[in-house]
Amino acid sequence: MGIYDKSYQLLFSHPQMVRDLIQGYVHEDWVQDLDFASLERASGRYTSSKLVSREQDVVWRARLRSSEIVLYILMELQARPEKLMAVRMMGYLAGLYERLARERKLCGGLLPPVFPIVLYRGKRRWSAPCTTADLIAPASEDLRRYTPRVEFLLLEERELEPASPPEHNLASSLFALEHSQEPEIILKVLRDLALRLSRPEQRDLRQGFSALARQLAWECDPGWAEQVEMDIDIAEVAMTIKSRMKIWEKNYKAKVLARILEEGKAEGKAQGKAEGKEEGRAEGRAEGRAEGRAEAKKALLQKLLEKKFGPLSPVERELIENADHEQVEAWTLRIFDAASLGELLLPSSRP
Repeated sequence: MGIYDKSYQLLFSHPQMVRDLIQGYVHEDWVQDLDFASLERASGRYTSSKLVSREQDVVWRARLRSSEIVLYILMELQARPEKLMAVRMMGYLAGLYERLARERKLCGGLLPPVFPIVLYRGKRRWSAPCTTADLIAPASEDLRRYTPRVEFLLLEERELEPASPPEHNLASSLFALEHSQEPEIILKVLRDLALRLSRPEQRDLRQGFSALARQLAWECDPGWAEQVEMDIDIAEVAMTIKSRMKIWEKNYKAKVLARILEEGKAEGKAQGKAEGKEEGRAEGRAEGRAEGRAEAKKALLQKLLEKKFGPLSPVERELIENADHEQVEAWTLRIFDAASLGELLLPSSRP
């Protein structure tokens, strides 16, 4: 298990983190009925009928205010898409219910409700089905009613809008650290966390965020990170960012540009392969790959521009869509240095 996985499990072993995630990002009516003061960690370990021991990432339970029913929250933390994730969640749910039945933790003789959730922090877009029904071949109406249907809520970090206000939500702070492309934003988040997580009962939260902060430091400044202790605190990382901001900015730019090129290459290959198969000719595959790479780079450029400057106007979108390959690369290379969108999109912005 990598440092990111351990950090996430440590963070979501704290009720404040779970509360902020659900209140800030689960927009369903039942959330208002959940008694967050009753949140307590439940065991995610169970033994299957074949005596195989398994364990879910995070399991919590809490009371619903309007009844005596206890709700279980089954959370899986994912770093990469998994095609059969819904089937895996079905297995976890069955194992949890078997254990609850053995321990007689029932609600009026019935099994308690479970809320399955997958928190995905990966860079690639999630494409796997979120329900088992979409993984099973269609059958006749008579058979369809026997098709098992287990559905989970997918929270894809890169696609989430920050909870309001973001500085008061620990889940928002986590997502900002994971996916921000600006060292200044990371510095602000770390300073805020250092002030907010000062109480003894928040020790696990501080440790989890400290581990993530050190990993960020290593990615952007390996020379410094290799010289420090493993248990470096959030505040120390924040001080380092401030003192070595120029190094961080330079390395962060290189890291983001490398990610853009890699994602563009991957998306372009996939699109080109699909188009090439349809045409069935070598020329079609080559053209498809080239067009796919170009469209992927334009799409990624628009995302980066919107993150830095806000929503694009129809005119600005059309300008990017009609730009050639060299112009798109020129804009991408200058995005970190431009003070405004108008300055970036000037005709003289070619290198």
